Amino acid sequence: MRIAGTVSRVFLSVLMLAALIIANMPSGTNAATGGVQYDQLTRFYLPGSATPLPDNFAANFKAAVDAAVSLNSQPMGHGFFSAITHAASIAKAEQAVMKSGVPMSYYYLNNWERQDDPGKQTATIFRPDRKQIIHLDLAKKTYTIEDMGNRTPPPAVSQPPQTQPQQPEASPEPGTAKTDVSVTSKLLGPKSIDGVPTTGYNLDFKMVTTQATGSCQNGSFETSVDDYVSSIVPPNVMSNDTMKHAYTGIDPSMLVAKGGCAPTITTHKAVGATAPAGHLSLWEIMTIKGSPQGGGGSQGQQQGFSTYLERGNVKILGPGDVGLFDVPAGFTKG
Repeated sequence: MRIAGTVSRVFLSVLMLAALIIANMPSGTNAATGGVQYDQLTRFYLPGSATPLPDNFAANFKAAVDAAVSLNSQPMGHGFFSAITHAASIAKAEQAVMKSGVPMSYYYLNNWERQDDPGKQTATIFRPDRKQIIHLDLAKKTYTIEDMGNRTPPPAVSQPPQTQPQQPEASPEPGTAKTDVSVTSKLLGPKSIDGVPTTGYNLDFKMVTTQATGSCQNGSFETSVDDYVSSIVPPNVMSNDTMKHAYTGIDPSMLVAKGGCAPTITTHKAVGATAPAGHLSLWEIMTIKGSPQGGGGSQGQQQGFSTYLERGNVKILGPGDVGLFDVPAGFTKG
């Protein structure tokens, strides 16, 4: 199905925003509050799938680690016949990972950061004070050190000269539509997750475009976030109010396709309680869905996905944990 028009462009923009948020959620830097470590599970589902419950994180994380280790230990082989021979076992291992989730472990202290991939049995340590990135192979007990100070930028890629004069783009056909935007947030209440007290918040952003003409397109999309945050303030982990800033203060006209489409926008806001900034989230569900209209004029099927982020095994770090951010004893240079 070809995706086009106002809602489609908005839908793709929200998908990119979601990907950016997911990719940056674990990252952190120095803060005076000390350090923290935690394990994390990330799972993706299509709309309509059953929502996992935040229970027994230790068992869930172990199942995810076992599935990831099994996938990474699958014999890949070489050649066409080898691929056929191992295809079934690899597919089964991939399905187990999709069901269990992607496991990762994160550590933050001072201005140092460590990321462990238990499925690959590797770790990456960032030491900006030394201008080093330390790579650990936990299975082989080997290490390599990347010197950030000696990194050279990639060579610039020269653009070939144009042989034909660039033709101006055709002006899009003007269009009108009615776009209704609603932003709501509310308190979900307390919940204990992996033994840690949290408070839940919901944020919902919805946009519906109707009566479209010309270059405008009918359709809808919605982003909903359920976020259970703790009182823990880790070193600059991406703030839980990212979505609040992105949507409660948004200018709807920025989301509407330009170049001829000029909808009439009506905005409704019912912003109540929102998650406190900078607090560690232990359970977050973000769902993005939409029904863009195809180029032929018929209403498209609903598209979207849900991301489930679960964290546990939380531990506060201090001066006695500096060894986590260096080459362990007994490791040899790889």
